[in-house]
Amino acid sequence: MKEKFRPQPENQQQKSPENGVGSLGLPPPDQNQSSSEAERDYSAMLSSIRAYQDRESFVADLHQNGKQLLSLAKNLVCNRGDTQEERGAYQSLGIYLDAVLKMHVFDINPFSNNPASDYPDEDSDEPLTAAERREIIAFRATQRVALKWLDGHPDSEAAESVARLGIYADSLDQEELLKEMWSSIRDISTQF
Repeated sequence: MKEKFRPQPENQQQKSPENGVGSLGLPPPDQNQSSSEAERDYSAMLSSIRAYQDRESFVADLHQNGKQLLSLAKNLVCNRGDTQEERGAYQSLGIYLDAVLKMHVFDINPFSNNPASDYPDEDSDEPLTAAERREIIAFRATQRVALKWLDGHPDSEAAESVARLGIYADSLDQEELLKEMWSSIRDISTQF
């Protein structure tokens, strides 16, 4: 019997954030940076999402701004950052937002050729499909974002669950972690 691939969490040793690095591993926003029209659009949209309210209101706001949020996720993935570490953090955050929003907020399967309940089979003689590779990347990016959040917020139960289970963590935990991180996501997203 072949075992199905079940991604394992990356090293969960926690490190304290370095000086000048925010809670998601990205630099704090530059207050002197000029604003583009697209940046103002994201900024207004992100500010309209009420993370300070109950989870249901937060999720309703995410639904209302879905198209712009998915565009933001794509832009985060494409952001080049100043260092390799920043590029990886932006990519992870963009992939995390895309996967979590689609799977746990909009109820869309971003891995259309591979249902979330069917893990990629790493022992198969068949090469992984593009959908299976995307699923594995999304799993690892989600873990990376949750682990980075845990560095500065070690009591976050939602981050613990997402760090352990990646994209397969319960929707309530995914939504709660997104809600906890919202102000940091909003601040990071105004940088480009």
